[in-house]
Amino acid sequence: AVALRRLLSDQSQLALTLALAGLIATAAGDLDEAQQCQEESLAIFRRQNDQWGVAYGLANLGDTLLQTRAVPSP
Repeated sequence: AVALRRLLSDQSQLALTLALAGLIATAAGDLDEAQQCQEESLAIFRRQNDQWGVAYGLANLGDTLLQTRAVPSP
């Protein structure tokens, strides 16, 4: 799905697809892949000034980082 979105050059849908791929990677335990997807998704949302997307991306990235223990739990 990500490769198709890249070919279509639809940045909004690419960002959302990457976010969803990150959630799937997190659920599968592939936290490195999840982090890469979430970071790229967030960067695209930021470039587009998509406030909802940035909030969504930050929440997803934060969840992934908590699971990798890269940040302390509250």
